[in-house]
Amino acid sequence: MATRYTKVRDEPAPKEDVPTSGQGTELVLTVPGEQKSRDFSFLIPLFGLSAAQSIARSLISFYRKRAPKTRDGDHLIVCRAFRWMAAAPSLAHFWEETLAKNGRVSEEGWQDAINIWAAYFKAQENLAKRSIAQDLFAFCRCIEHVASAGLLPRVTRPRMPPGYRRASRKRKSLAEVSMNGADGDVDSVTRTLREGILAGEEDSQSFLNTLRDTNVTNCSSIDDLIKAIQHLNAYRLQAIRDIAETAFLKWSAVFDEGQALARQGDDVSWLIVQALQADRDRRYQLIDAAFPPWDLQQSKANFARYIRDIWGSLCPTEITFGDRPTFRRLMIRFGGRDVVKAWLAAHEDAVAGAVLMYLVDSGANVSTALSLPPNFEQPSDEPGHVRISAQKDRPIYKAIVDTFLIDDPSVQASTVQALRKLKEMTAPFRERDPSLGDRLFVQRFFESPAAANSDFVKNRMTYLLRLHPQLSKVPLRPNHIRSSVLLDATLNLEGGIVAARAIGDHEGYGVTEGYTMKWPTRLVYLKMISDFQTRLQIVIIYNIPGAIESLGITPDQAEELYKTAVRTGLGFSCRDPKAGARPGTHAGEICTQIEDCTRCHMILFQATAENVADIILFRDHLLSHQDEWQAQREERWNQVWLPYLALCFVVMEKIRRSPHATLIRTGEQLAAEWKASGYQFSPLF
Repeated sequence: MATRYTKVRDEPAPKEDVPTSGQGTELVLTVPGEQKSRDFSFLIPLFGLSAAQSIARSLISFYRKRAPKTRDGDHLIVCRAFRWMAAAPSLAHFWEETLAKNGRVSEEGWQDAINIWAAYFKAQENLAKRSIAQDLFAFCRCIEHVASAGLLPRVTRPRMPPGYRRASRKRKSLAEVSMNGADGDVDSVTRTLREGILAGEEDSQSFLNTLRDTNVTNCSSIDDLIKAIQHLNAYRLQAIRDIAETAFLKWSAVFDEGQALARQGDDVSWLIVQALQADRDRRYQLIDAAFPPWDLQQSKANFARYIRDIWGSLCPTEITFGDRPTFRRLMIRFGGRDVVKAWLAAHEDAVAGAVLMYLVDSGANVSTALSLPPNFEQPSDEPGHVRISAQKDRPIYKAIVDTFLIDDPSVQASTVQALRKLKEMTAPFRERDPSLGDRLFVQRFFESPAAANSDFVKNRMTYLLRLHPQLSKVPLRPNHIRSSVLLDATLNLEGGIVAARAIGDHEGYGVTEGYTMKWPTRLVYLKMISDFQTRLQIVIIYNIPGAIESLGITPDQAEELYKTAVRTGLGFSCRDPKAGARPGTHAGEICTQIEDCTRCHMILFQATAENVADIILFRDHLLSHQDEWQAQREERWNQVWLPYLALCFVVMEKIRRSPHATLIRTGEQLAAEWKASGYQFSPLF
């Protein structure tokens, strides 16, 4: 069915402060765990009571998965949209038909209704494009969730306002966040580098401010700037992960201690019941009998068992315990309530630590991380790995699956190990409140357990960073992490965004560029353009007498530039790419027939570590695809790539027997470094 986009500017807007409830019937529901009630009575005259109830319950289930601070906005735009559509004269017949069919909505009519409302909404001159787009996205997410339950037809999203992306701010990376109140001159960072580095661009100042704050001075080249930013970004990512890991391991150890204590403890609950009912002197005697002051270890064990058996592993407060002075004395004796409550259930810093570890290792959105269910693991075909499944806050909740190493020797605790342990540590919270059964990240900062939200993670992150010598005064936020992970992946591949797109699980490169197309990435591109121009220039003038000297370049410098310029990446060079040596090529024009190089007398191998590394990687690439290419196009394999493979082996053997044999080991090390950094061949077949 073709989608019709109808522009409507003269439809009357309904009065939004007057609820539309059919025949006085009310439909009011509450999100589980929330005190606020939400009115859905406006749905009844449109769909009928039964269908309206089903749609309302579906919307409530959607709101529940959203952060509390976004629920009001979601519900408000749903109310406004439906009330406007109910009052639109052009849709009156559609709603009459829907009501007559007991709420069964036609796909074509529903698509038209959405488009007519969206056209009106986008025409509001008092709203910014960004606000309009945000509200349209919110409404579409809501109705798509209802559609996924089969209660409304699936429809095509209305078009967003033109240019709305340009009106939105790009999310900062960790390398763009400077100290609170820091401002001043950044000339010290680029004292000798002011021209041609895009220093006037809108996001350059934040990077330069951060470099200045971290005492990076006198970057004399674009390379220096890129490396400084890349190092700073990677350092802050690693620092956050290290701090999060330390916090998690600390409270995980306390939890293990508490589990052991509870197993060793005696049942003293009957003594505590009697103590709380006795007079003061008798109470002291009974409390001392339950928790003997002369045996601290047994006292702790008895209290741990008391929490487990009587309080469901959730430490009581001084109010719920029933005797404030006694409870305070016990907490002081046992090391504080912060420690005691972590004996049998997750401490809030353990929860936040696990979230931050997952964010750094996965590059996920905060909302995606917080959507992890307790049963987050899926088997992986890769030995020693598991797949972790989360949900992206997108239409019909797109699944996000990443593969993680179970036992990572480079860290004290891998993300998989942390999440597995946290599942055990947060189990008492889910047992206390069954509505939290689908959440892994549950915390109990206050008396009642609650799902961890973005504000919780932000506040705990600030708390965990408070003692870090470099980061304590830097207002870093969890939502900076994703942008930093994607920027790091981009800079590691010299501006390539393929890896960043894969990490971000983006459908298109445009979304990825919103995260990665920052000032340092543009510096990489600027450097690549400059290098290309230099290499092109040297190739053009290399054989012209006196041309090199006229540019102020020494013969040695020219030779190095020429070697770089003619390097193919396959390990081989050409004596003269403009010689016209092969059939089909013409003198004076650059030869592009790389398939003929093995049969051309112009082919040249220069014994350098880079060329040896190129040959090693080229050889390995051909070997890894040999079976596939032979099966698909045997003739081309035999004519083109098999001769190259043979030449690789011959050249390597000749180097081994030559005075340049030491280059083999250097080339192998260089090839391993390139491969580890994500070096890949473009498709050859």
